[in-house]
Amino acid sequence: MIKTEEQIRQNTALQYIVVVLLFSLLTLFFYIKLRYPFWNGQPVYHIYDYWRIFYREPRVIRPEYPSITKYCNFADCTTIAYQDATPQQIRECVDLLQTQYLRTEDGVFVFNENTIDSYMTGHVYSSYMTVYLEPYYPEPSKKVLQPRALMTSRSIRIIGDVPLYYWDFICSHRELPIKRTYELIQTHNYRTRIMNPDIQAALFKRIETEDYAVVPLVKFSIVSYRLLSFTSPSAKPPPLPKYHLVVDVNPANIADVLEYVDTEKGRYEFWALSDTGNLEGLLLGGVLYGYAVVVRGQIRGLYVFRDSRISLDDGGPLLELAASVNGLSSPQVFYDGFLHAVFLFSKQYPVYKTLSIENLGDNEIIENLYPGEHYIGGVIGAYYFYNYFYRTVAGSRCFILL
Repeated sequence: MIKTEEQIRQNTALQYIVVVLLFSLLTLFFYIKLRYPFWNGQPVYHIYDYWRIFYREPRVIRPEYPSITKYCNFADCTTIAYQDATPQQIRECVDLLQTQYLRTEDGVFVFNENTIDSYMTGHVYSSYMTVYLEPYYPEPSKKVLQPRALMTSRSIRIIGDVPLYYWDFICSHRELPIKRTYELIQTHNYRTRIMNPDIQAALFKRIETEDYAVVPLVKFSIVSYRLLSFTSPSAKPPPLPKYHLVVDVNPANIADVLEYVDTEKGRYEFWALSDTGNLEGLLLGGVLYGYAVVVRGQIRGLYVFRDSRISLDDGGPLLELAASVNGLSSPQVFYDGFLHAVFLFSKQYPVYKTLSIENLGDNEIIENLYPGEHYIGGVIGAYYFYNYFYRTVAGSRCFILL
């Protein structure tokens, strides 16, 4: 059959379209490989994974054991369970965090062995540390391995009571190339999956300074303010309604507070909590500071502050509002309760001058009412899953306390 001139033109046009599409796909493929050499091969929810929009339920992306890739560095990276680490190993890791974790010249990261112990103990599953070691020679004949990068995991649980690891401290020396951080993450994930097959996925938090090509679980603002001052004798928070009282979290009431958190977490679309034993240790160990609103003997609200261990050059130690729970009659009463919590905290710890608020969950209520003239600045933060799919959630619908 002889093709007409019109049919030939149509076939030629179709061939051009196919060639252009193939070329575009190849260009996109190589761009992704070059732009994201590490993250494109990781089991995460990539921004170009369009087929995942059809997923309805959360799921582990790769349930099988992880593969050994070119980023696995078993020669220079050592992974140990925290309970097996020696005091010297912990001290060296703390020294690295103190000097390299905070990537700014405007403050100091005041970290110590007691702080890392509070974060890494009290969990259902073992916590792990992976350290990247490099040799140096204090003397010509003496070789010493020194930590140059560090990564930790501690167990948490998320909505559905799914156990995960929280990648807490991911820190590398400023002089190291980014490849070493990728090796640290890949090696740490491989070894912890082998050491504890019960946990298949992880959650981590980053400030938005790098493009990962990964869809975040949640993005949120972190806003810094000058802390409202209640240090003068005449300064007092506004009165609360009758029968409302703000008290600190202490050994006598911590069981009731943790039960309240466990009950109220179901109000949120997504929640993530550190293990109960760890939360208790953090609250009683001076890392977290909790204040509860009690109404007729029942807890109706909660504010949890975190000692960030960051000391700012122009603002002193930085206090964080890590999480809060509003079970009160109105946003204004909830905010007034927050002012009472700040009043109690400032009376005991007057050295804190700066407050940062993570706009997750009911923290948004407080941030919306905080006086604007005290504003200092803000950044964007995000939580990401590793080897786990979950749809993106609005910040106001998340409760995260880790």
